[in-house]
Amino acid sequence: MTVQMEVENAKKISKEKWEKLPLANGFIFSKVMLNEEICKKMIKELTDLPPIDYIEYIEAEKTIDLRVDSKGVRLDVYVQDGNRTAYNVEMQATDTKELRERSRYYQSIVDLDLIDKGEDYINIPNSYIIFIAMYDIFDRGLIRYTFKNRCMEVDDLVLDDGTTKIFLNSKGTIGEISEDARSFLAYIEGHTSDNDFVKKLEKEVKRVKSNKKWRAEYVKQSVHDTLNIRKGREQGAHEKAVEVAKKLLASGTSTEMVEDISGLTFEVIKSLEAEVGIK
Repeated sequence: MTVQMEVENAKKISKEKWEKLPLANGFIFSKVMLNEEICKKMIKELTDLPPIDYIEYIEAEKTIDLRVDSKGVRLDVYVQDGNRTAYNVEMQATDTKELRERSRYYQSIVDLDLIDKGEDYINIPNSYIIFIAMYDIFDRGLIRYTFKNRCMEVDDLVLDDGTTKIFLNSKGTIGEISEDARSFLAYIEGHTSDNDFVKKLEKEVKRVKSNKKWRAEYVKQSVHDTLNIRKGREQGAHEKAVEVAKKLLASGTSTEMVEDISGLTFEVIKSLEAEVGIK
């Protein structure tokens, strides 16, 4: 399939999917959370913190690039409250097997982003990294897992460095959370209810889907992701071909035969000959 065909196919599929996307979809969730009332309510219910009077969107779906050669991260929700506490909220519908490590990375980039604003270490705002997962990452059955850095030798000694990581488990059954938080987690699992918060969420999801600009943005993002996947496949295929070519050259196979088998150009194969010690 050509690049143009893949792009057109991605456009078609994403347009068809748009109307059926649930709140559990990261793109839809990020747009719903642009509603300040819902965003403040969501953070309060997920963390059990006091009500938030004011929030500032650092940047909706912010992409943080620390260096030109670093891995950029597109954040679903990234806000600060009136006390300058930073909140990163992420929707995670599928188990990628690396959520622990990703929470560590997100924490580090949020901290570095705050430092980049000219903060001294002592003045770095508190931060919360919150993942709403539709699976139990720790297999303990809890609805909510809250982590703070704690001393292993002294049980009641907390590092108190201002960082907190929270993992919500929509399939959890153990633990106490508010009725609104419980209804929200049931909603992303596909269960409707008469809960007022859920009703607001349903209404906001419909409003998001009626926004033509956001629909176009979703399609564009889907095409971009499709091209990135294609690029990754092509890069992987090239690396595999190079590996095969090196082995063939090292075994004494002729340049012409290596060219036919690997699909690499004559110029690339000649450069590989030097790498494997063939003169």
